[in-house]
Amino acid sequence: MKYNSSKFNVENFFRSGKLSQFQIDELVKILNVLSRYMFIDRDILTARAGGNIGLSHIQRAIDYNLIVELRDFNAVSSQIDIDGNHYFYSLGLAGINFLNLCNEKFHSFNLNASFADKEKVLVMNYNALERGYNLLFSDYNDMLHFNFFHCKNKKGENIIIYFEDYITEDQVKALIKKKFISTLNDKEYENKHKLFDEHIVKYRFETIRFTTTNFNNKIKSGSYSWKLEENLKKLRENRYDAEL
Repeated sequence: MKYNSSKFNVENFFRSGKLSQFQIDELVKILNVLSRYMFIDRDILTARAGGNIGLSHIQRAIDYNLIVELRDFNAVSSQIDIDGNHYFYSLGLAGINFLNLCNEKFHSFNLNASFADKEKVLVMNYNALERGYNLLFSDYNDMLHFNFFHCKNKKGENIIIYFEDYITEDQVKALIKKKFISTLNDKEYENKHKLFDEHIVKYRFETIRFTTTNFNNKIKSGSYSWKLEENLKKLRENRYDAEL
């Protein structure tokens, strides 16, 4: 399905009455998860959305470029949705425009983001979910190299999780200190070291465990042999057959 992802068309689509309120709510759930967590699989989507998202809603979000779905070979060669971590999602252009129109905060990759960048975010998401941590919209997230992230646990405690193969705890603290000092007024700046020491003790630092995933740098959306393309067509039709 071809679709123009401009802000005008996104607004027109959501205001047109073509969607039920339930369908809108489900699309918003998907976008809310991706706005924060950037690159996820279906298990993360289900957990972060607070419950299962129907396949028809995922397919609608794909069709209207609200999100992009990537599938590994096992998923793309199957005519049915298969269990496991075989589907990966990121924001589409229409999704970014939707969030901008709603004045919502969101994280998104630069156009030149590498495979390693996306893999780091995916692995971070596995770790954060496993530990019960929520990622924050914070100045203490490394959105340049994706080496460390600011989270909170269920007790509301601040936690920095980081990839020790790419950065040390001292290096993370130095970068956070630079951000912290930049927020101080002239009077506070005189005591910047003392103030930072008092600030940083409120944070706990934990390493991210690198996890093997099915995500690889070969997968992309919709560029396969005719047989696999036929399977994708049937998969899409099957998803809409499950419309609620």
